[in-house]
Amino acid sequence: MRTLLIVVLIFELCFMATSQTPAARSFKVTLADGSDTKLVVSDNSGVIEFRNAQAVAINVPADSITEIIHVTARVRRSTKAYNRLEDMCCGRTDSHLLSLLAMAIAAPLGHGQNHYVEIHWYHNGDGTVVLELGKDDYVPFMDWLQQKSGTKWRDVNQEREQALRTIYQRVSAAFSTPIRYPLRDDGSFAIYSYSVLALDDHDSTELFFFNGEVKPKNLVSIVPVTREWSVNTCVDDVKVLYDKCHDDRCDIEAILLPTLTYRIAKPRQQAIVRGAEGDCESPCTQLHQREMERLNRTLEKDRPTIKRHE
Repeated sequence: MRTLLIVVLIFELCFMATSQTPAARSFKVTLADGSDTKLVVSDNSGVIEFRNAQAVAINVPADSITEIIHVTARVRRSTKAYNRLEDMCCGRTDSHLLSLLAMAIAAPLGHGQNHYVEIHWYHNGDGTVVLELGKDDYVPFMDWLQQKSGTKWRDVNQEREQALRTIYQRVSAAFSTPIRYPLRDDGSFAIYSYSVLALDDHDSTELFFFNGEVKPKNLVSIVPVTREWSVNTCVDDVKVLYDKCHDDRCDIEAILLPTLTYRIAKPRQQAIVRGAEGDCESPCTQLHQREMERLNRTLEKDRPTIKRHE
């Protein structure tokens, strides 16, 4: 009888625990692509499902989410003006937040009454979705998504206010940096000077590039970097280490100061392919090698061609 009572108690406890298990959380959202499609977002064993009235429309592995961004004004990334800004600013670094932040600082987006959450992921290629949520729902949704993905959500308006305060506080720390732009195939190039200001927080370091004076309206680029303390004996003031040059630009690999090196963050695909190439070489050695490579390419193009006569 005693054994039967224990079994019954265990069964009741198991039943109570099962009945008290919370149901999987879900959120009602609106697809902010102009169609205003209603979706329900939930987690299914580590996969974030976006379900419409008929079926699951989008499947996103939670651990593939790279950015969660909150804005109060819709930004149409398809416009030519925005694409140009993102390419100039941070299009080669995987960061979509920085291009939004650069736009918000140079030309404020304004504070609207709506709330949009932009989600980016990388799974068999890049993916993006922009959702609209109610004022009472967007923070719980982003907290939930942050907990599921391990990716910290970011608020563009808050980031803008923080960046502006830091810019005004550290304006005297800006340094002038000459940037090379190719002119022709013969190796000639033009030099434009930018004011560069490093902004650090606990998570990252970014270089803010200003065309002229350090003023918000003059911001043209925000570039994520890693900071390395180094003794660069080849540098008196500022020198730039370039990677590949294209028709309209030369990709910057690092900016060298006498006691500091800022290395530009590589895009995800490039970082996977190249790995830690060149990490054993000093910045000055790399700078010398790149300059010699550029000089050799110029000499090769200028070398006269001697035709063989039959």
